[in-house]
Amino acid sequence: MKASKNIFDGESVDEVDEEAASWLARLDAAGLLSTSADVEDLTEAQPEFGDWVSASFARRTAFLRLLAAWRRADRLSAFPERDAGRTTWIRPRLAIAASLAICTAAALLGFAVLRGPVGASDVQFAEASHRYQTGVGSRETVPLSDGSIMELNTDTVVVADVDADGRFVELQQGEAYFEIADDPSRPFVIRAGEETVTVLGTKFSVQRLESGIEVMVTEGRVQIEEAASKAQPTFVSVGQKATTESGSVLVEDRDVATSARDMSWRTGRLEFRDAPLSTVAAEFNRYNSVQLVVVGDNASDIPIGGSFKATNVDAFGRLLRDGLGLEVEWDDTEIRVSAP
Repeated sequence: MKASKNIFDGESVDEVDEEAASWLARLDAAGLLSTSADVEDLTEAQPEFGDWVSASFARRTAFLRLLAAWRRADRLSAFPERDAGRTTWIRPRLAIAASLAICTAAALLGFAVLRGPVGASDVQFAEASHRYQTGVGSRETVPLSDGSIMELNTDTVVVADVDADGRFVELQQGEAYFEIADDPSRPFVIRAGEETVTVLGTKFSVQRLESGIEVMVTEGRVQIEEAASKAQPTFVSVGQKATTESGSVLVEDRDVATSARDMSWRTGRLEFRDAPLSTVAAEFNRYNSVQLVVVGDNASDIPIGGSFKATNVDAFGRLLRDGLGLEVEWDDTEIRVSAP
């Protein structure tokens, strides 16, 4: 199989992973991997390692992620390795101590754990991890201990484990905006279903969809990996939106105005420009217990533009009735809209 290439550094992703794992084992065997040692300390102690890790961004990122996984082995009872429908367990630090070949496999397993499929029942964060949740129509801003900030949108659940060893977040449902404090020694890893988003320091949002995720970047660059795919990671830069589905990643350029509309939820509003009423209704329904139901194609395709308070679906229904002349009926659970 032809090795995949990193689109920025021109290196084989598989080879970089293996080299990073090999260096992890060599540094461990030399007794250099104390809990406080960072890349600069290791470079000073082992100049040959410094030459390797400083040669590319891909090498540094791969090594840091493996190092974080290795250190977390002290706090996790084991890493899962699935084989033939059953789960077995190995201890990466013991494997590292056994031999170079075993340690390489174990370290790569640690890397797979970081980017692999994670369900709500599979998360193994440290005891000090925190769970944050918002209700329908609510938003919350959460400062993290490293200086990063999370803004949780409506009906969102996040588990965060941020400490000196690493920065890990699982987005279990919903949508969140992240402002990540720059820290090259601790990549910020966000897991959402089958996908992993990795950054060093930037600003972006992640939304879980039914069959993937949507990522929008407002500053810097992020890396997206898909657990079931061996393809190279996808890099998404400022002004772009990426949507994943069935192992594929679609990246679109967004102008400033479109990006601002996409992020309008951060102010408690929903903004649209000639969006079909069916799309507008789906957005309102994320923020309200009373659901907006559009009946018939004639009403579904009506273009809607403007800025609306996300939690005031009742006022939006009145606008459709009084401003557009649509038929609107209310009950305790639904607002039904149809063309006259």
